[in-house]
Amino acid sequence: MKKLLFSGMLLLPALFSSAQIRQEGIQRMPLDSIDNIERIAFGSCNHQSLPQEMWLNILESKPDLWIWLGDNVYGDSQNASELADKYNQQLRRPNYRLFMSRVPMVGTWDDHDFGTNNCDIHNPIKKESQQLFWDFMGEPKESPRRNQEGIYSSYTFGEPGREVKVMMLDVRYFKEEPGDSSDLLGEAQWAWLEQELMNSTAQINLIGTGTQFLSTKPTCEAWTQFPASTRRMYDLIKRSRKPGVIFLSGDIHCAEMMKDGSSSLNYPLYEFTSSGLTHAHWGPGIKKNAYKIQNPFCALNYGLITINWNEPASVKIEIKDIQNFTAQETTLFLEDLKVKEEIKD
Repeated sequence: MKKLLFSGMLLLPALFSSAQIRQEGIQRMPLDSIDNIERIAFGSCNHQSLPQEMWLNILESKPDLWIWLGDNVYGDSQNASELADKYNQQLRRPNYRLFMSRVPMVGTWDDHDFGTNNCDIHNPIKKESQQLFWDFMGEPKESPRRNQEGIYSSYTFGEPGREVKVMMLDVRYFKEEPGDSSDLLGEAQWAWLEQELMNSTAQINLIGTGTQFLSTKPTCEAWTQFPASTRRMYDLIKRSRKPGVIFLSGDIHCAEMMKDGSSSLNYPLYEFTSSGLTHAHWGPGIKKNAYKIQNPFCALNYGLITINWNEPASVKIEIKDIQNFTAQETTLFLEDLKVKEEIKD
């Protein structure tokens, strides 16, 4: 596994809080246990008080990596001690403890585990919340990630020629009020993302975001509420000319597959949402998305990526239900997720 370069970070002073996450008896599968990567599971919206059977289903799929995509617990608080209590409740759940001991994980947050519903840059406990998030993830106390502002992070797995890079965005810490010129990521995170994407040597570049990027739903939070940030992201992806850029997201309490096939892009841009590990439901306007491949699947679910590195290399994405059946599925060929070089005479 390649080491992350900590770049473009705003640094935080050391924080001391009475809020504690208890680590006693917790066994975690380390990230450096990953050699070759072929199977990645992902999901979001996990309430610590609801049944946690889904972890056993995910274990049956034998993922090499788990990606948290936000609302990992429902803290819904601007009190750090209350938020810590919710994390501790999740960490006590037997099925989750078993899962942690067998599957390495990375992740990001969304509003309910950052603070309160739809919260943003003004969250009064965002610095304390950041430390609690890293405690929950098992991030070492000496990690440079604990000294930056925001929880964005990057990881590269696999051998040269068969690499997957995972870039986890923080769409809460710097999030301004929605508007035409409003920013979602903050300048330090934008600089970091540009460096990470431009320097990527991976064949698959996954970008994780707590809220959907390819969405035109009128009733859900989404990047579309931040037109300037959306344009900036498109521009960065196009300028990078990197292959295999795929978005993963959570938040909407449904699973969804999306595609932007615009001719102005280097190649079609896909996004896959998994939301509803413990609770899922239909919401108003949930089908109103110009980028959807099919209607959302609004029952308990997790996502599974299976990579076939043999020629023709491909990525299969499945949405799995509570019975571990495949509810939706699509396959992408890596050759179709590359910049097509012009043929010169």
